Amino acid sequence: MSGKAVWDWHQKRQLAILEGEFEARGLTTLSPDGQYFAACDKSPNQKDTTVTVWNTETGKVLFTAPGDEERFVDLMKLSNERLYIGGRLQPTLYRWDLETKEPLENVTFPGRLRFNRDNNALTLDGKYFAAVDSDKLLVVDTDTGKQVAQMASPRLMEKEAPVDEFVVENIEITDSTPRDPRPVFVYAWLRSMSFSPDAQELSAVSTHPRQRMMCWNNTGQLIMDQPFRTVQRTMVNSTLQWFPNRTAWLLANDIVDRESGKVVLSMQYRLSHQQKMQVLDDNHIIGTFPNNTESLEFLKIPWQRIRESLAQMKADNSAYLSPAKPVSVEIVEGFKKTSADAEKTILTAFAQRLGRDGLRVEPNQPAVFRMRFAEQAGDTLPIYERQNAFDFRGRKTDRTATEALGSLIVELVVEGESKPIWRDTLNVSSSRRFTEGINSGTIRKSMLDSLSVNIHQLNFPYFIPKSKELLALPIVLQ
Repeated sequence: MSGKAVWDWHQKRQLAILEGEFEARGLTTLSPDGQYFAACDKSPNQKDTTVTVWNTETGKVLFTAPGDEERFVDLMKLSNERLYIGGRLQPTLYRWDLETKEPLENVTFPGRLRFNRDNNALTLDGKYFAAVDSDKLLVVDTDTGKQVAQMASPRLMEKEAPVDEFVVENIEITDSTPRDPRPVFVYAWLRSMSFSPDAQELSAVSTHPRQRMMCWNNTGQLIMDQPFRTVQRTMVNSTLQWFPNRTAWLLANDIVDRESGKVVLSMQYRLSHQQKMQVLDDNHIIGTFPNNTESLEFLKIPWQRIRESLAQMKADNSAYLSPAKPVSVEIVEGFKKTSADAEKTILTAFAQRLGRDGLRVEPNQPAVFRMRFAEQAGDTLPIYERQNAFDFRGRKTDRTATEALGSLIVELVVEGESKPIWRDTLNVSSSRRFTEGINSGTIRKSMLDSLSVNIHQLNFPYFIPKSKELLALPIVLQ
C-alpha cells in the first residue's frame, strides 16, 4: 500500500485505487496475504473512531466497523481471516470475520491488559496475541482469551554502559542472569513488538533504561536482551519487522543484525519527511529512500559484503577503526588551555559514546580521536522570571546574563594517512531556561551539559576497514 494505491510488488505494477477516504495520520494495517487493508477515519487519541476494511484486489470497501463513543482505537490488526480492534480503557479485543463481514464474540483477557500502538503483537495466523499486563508480558489465545504463556522478565541493565564494556556477540541469557525486579518500566517504554513469521519467537524494543532489543522463544524463555544503538534514536511508533530467515530486524529506518546486535544499514532523512519502509524478503526492503523521497523503490541489501565486514571486524589488524582494536582519545590545546571540568566532561562523554559501539579506549594507539575545544562569550540577554509553568513570558527584571558558547572539533587520525579520515564539529550554547539561580557558573555548566549530550549523539562508523573491498559499517544512506 502507498497511500490509496495498491501495488503488486512481484509484478511491480499498480493493481487498484481504494474507493472512499481514510485518515492518513490514523492507524492502518495490511493482512499477511495482502488481500485486505484496514484504516481509521480519525487520527489517534479520538473516541468514536470508525474502521473500514477494503479488498485490495478490487479497491472496494468490504465492510465498516462502527465507532464507539466510549472507546478509543489504539490497536488495529488484520489476520487473513479476521479484524481485531482494541483500546486503552478495556482489556477487550473486538473481532470481525472478514468472510462473513459480521462481528464475532468479543474476547476479554485476564488481568489488566491495556493496549497502545507499541505494546502488543499478533501472530500472522491470528491465533495468539502478546500484550502487557503491568509488570508482565503475556501471550493469550485470541479465541478463548486464556493465557498460554508468560514471557520471562528482562535482565537487569544499567542506565549507561561501563566505558570499558566490549560486546561483539550476543550476551548469553541463563537462569542465573540477574533479572529486573521492576520490569513494569521496561514494558512501559516499549517502542515496538513483533512475532517472527513462524510465530516461534517474539521480539520487542524498549528504551528503558537504555535502548535495548529483547527476544523470547515460544516457551517464554528470554534468549536475547542486549543494548544496541541506532543512528537515529528509536522514537514512538518505530515499527519492528522481522526478516523471514530471522537473522535480522528492520527497526524504523535501521537494519539490525541479530548475531552482532549492531545496526548494519541505516537511512537518514530530513525530519520533515515521513519515511516508511517494509521488509519484502530476506534480501530486499521497499520504501521511499533519502535519494528520492517521491518514488517507491526497492533496495537490495548487500548481505554478503556486510557479513564479510562483520567477520573482519573481529580481526584487530584489518581496520583503522574496529571494536577489536582499541583507540586513543586526546585533547589538543588551542589558544587557551582547556579547563579541567571541560576536559572531564569531554573525555567521559566520548568514552561512553565509544563504549556503545564496543570501542575501547587505550593510550598510544595508531588510531586517535583528536579533539580541540574552545569557549567564548555569547550575547548578553535580559533575564525574565517566570512565576509558574504557564507564565511563558515572565516578569522582566533589571538583570542581564551573558551566554556561554563552546565549539568542539573532533578528528579521527590514523597512522599512514596524511589527513583525518573522519571529522565533525559541535557548536553548543548555554541554556535559555534555568530552574536554579542564574550566574556565570550555572550558565557555563548548562553549556557543558549540552556539549555532553551532543557528544553522545555523534555519528561515526564503528568499523572503518583498511581494504577498499570491505564496507564500512553501518552503511548510511542520506
